[in-house]
Amino acid sequence: MAGTLAGCTPIKPPQVPSTNFTISIPVANDRTTIQEVAAERSGFLKIDDQALLTVDFASDFNRREVVGNRLKVTPTSNTFATPIGAINIAGQDLPDITVGMTALLGQELEAGATVPLILASSFSVDELLPALVGVRSLVISEGEIQINMTNSLPLNLSDLRLVLSDQGDSALDIPAGVIDELNLGTLATGASTSGSFSLAGRQISALLGIAVTGTTEEGQNVVIDADAALTIGAAMSDLTVEEAFAVIPPQEFADSQVLAFPDDRIQVARAVISEGGLTFRVTNEIEIIMEIELRLDDLKKADGTTNSFLITGLEPGEVSEISFDLDDNEFVPENPLELGISYVVRTSDSGDPIRIFSSGEVKIEAITEDLVFSRVEGVLNGISLPLDSVTRSVDFPAGLDNLALGSTALTVNLESGIGFRSTIDLDIQGTNSKGESGSLLISEVFQRGDPDNPVALSLSPSSEELTAFLNLLPTEVTVKPTVRLGDGEGTEVIEPDHWVQINVVRFITQGIFQIRNDTQIEPDPIFRRIQDDDARERISSNLDSASVITSIENHLPIGVRVSLRVAPNAEDVYGSEDLFVNNQAKGYLRIPKEGSFEVGAGTVGADGRVTASTTSLQRISLSDEDVLVFLRADGVHTGVLVELEATPGDVALLGSDFVNVVAGAEIFMELNEDLVK
Repeated sequence: MAGTLAGCTPIKPPQVPSTNFTISIPVANDRTTIQEVAAERSGFLKIDDQALLTVDFASDFNRREVVGNRLKVTPTSNTFATPIGAINIAGQDLPDITVGMTALLGQELEAGATVPLILASSFSVDELLPALVGVRSLVISEGEIQINMTNSLPLNLSDLRLVLSDQGDSALDIPAGVIDELNLGTLATGASTSGSFSLAGRQISALLGIAVTGTTEEGQNVVIDADAALTIGAAMSDLTVEEAFAVIPPQEFADSQVLAFPDDRIQVARAVISEGGLTFRVTNEIEIIMEIELRLDDLKKADGTTNSFLITGLEPGEVSEISFDLDDNEFVPENPLELGISYVVRTSDSGDPIRIFSSGEVKIEAITEDLVFSRVEGVLNGISLPLDSVTRSVDFPAGLDNLALGSTALTVNLESGIGFRSTIDLDIQGTNSKGESGSLLISEVFQRGDPDNPVALSLSPSSEELTAFLNLLPTEVTVKPTVRLGDGEGTEVIEPDHWVQINVVRFITQGIFQIRNDTQIEPDPIFRRIQDDDARERISSNLDSASVITSIENHLPIGVRVSLRVAPNAEDVYGSEDLFVNNQAKGYLRIPKEGSFEVGAGTVGADGRVTASTTSLQRISLSDEDVLVFLRADGVHTGVLVELEATPGDVALLGSDFVNVVAGAEIFMELNEDLVK
């Protein structure tokens, strides 16, 4: 037996029959609805009452701003100079000039005698007037010396001529010369005549003279009277002078000025000042002591009296500063944009001659400060009431940067406790995920309210620029509100406790979109891993063939393209296309490798809504390298990239619209001895 066994052929192990069987590996099972997209981003995406997707987000403020001390104005500081102007010099009576018959005829005649014949003869008499009292020199604007002439001579006079002359003053560089002339013609015996020398525009000294010339007419049987004479009376009128070197009597002059408001934001009819003041710095630039009374004509103290202040004994060149405390003053201006002031200046008698000019002035510098009102009745025109800005983040889905919003709207909810019709300005700044920025300024008028009975308002300003701004798809929006009090027209009353409260600024679309360019939706990747290490090894060593079967249902009113993405980590699933080019060894796979699974839009009814889905079922073969990606020991992340096609016009997206993607890998394996070890 033993020898027989030794010579037998060796027995071979049993043969396992070879056959094929299939293993399925899930690749994708993603149903993305518009409702889910909105729910995941409920802060800015919503489904409205008509089941349409809308972009709807708000910047919550809930902030109140009171008027406070913004009811204030600072009148423009100014410096005023008021000249003394015309200087008034009192007139003087001058001594009479008496010319007797002897002086006229040039011969002595016996008093009481009768002269049969006195022939006609000419005469000339020069008389020097006494020096003018208190005068060294005058430059005269207005004034005259009045002349009254009486002929008590027994002869008629003719060709009467009077010449007023200045004797000059070399110490003052005033030359001698004729000032004016009078032609009085004929003066009968016993008659009188008058005239005047004009001093206007003349500079005179204190020393004047009058020259008289004329002719005595022929007389017969003339009785000589010892007292008979030609009498000339002279009086200098009150003078108005531009310049004087003289004793200056008291002068008085006055002026009114205004301190203008810098703008027309507060136009006061009547107001109460809670805090404020005015300071005046007064300089005497006239060579004479003065007093000045300052008045604030538009202001009344709390007791109803006028604000006034008297500065006395202000020496030439001296500066005096006074301040008015205006707390609790009532302000009732003549002009709603001005504060009026007035002043009266009185100079003292100079006592001695001084040199003074009509251009000499008093200078008043008005130094202003804020006038804060506790109540204003009048017109307001855009007093700024800024509120703090609010920044809002908006997490638009990745890939939707080509979405174009159709119609947009903005709503501002606020409460007005302000007694004036006003305007709210919204300075809106936005930046999108690409770093692009945009801005928008929207203004809207709102009606007056009352702090004790505020008015709730919902404003919906229109703006063609709003849609363009929101189509930037900003991921960060900053809203800076500013309220401008008053409309520059209506007269109302406002107090510091008035307020405005902004509750919310809301941005909303109206459910209509346009996709400008191909746009992507990127659902969250899913991690997949075959847990059994031995099974992974046996599958990889017994691969025969493999394929991926995809079933895509599109219930959107737009066509879609779908591709499956596999990557070793989640962040690369929707990464650069270059990662997926022949890179299976590192765990990257794109199905299909080129292009996408294209599925047309769902069937759309007359109302623009999808009535039936469009479905696509496709199979794509996988290479061994492709299958090994799914068998990686560390697992892989899979995702479904949904690309929305650009639309020729606006479309409506319903919350119930969806894209459903189901994909699985079928791996065909050969049954052999490796699987039965």
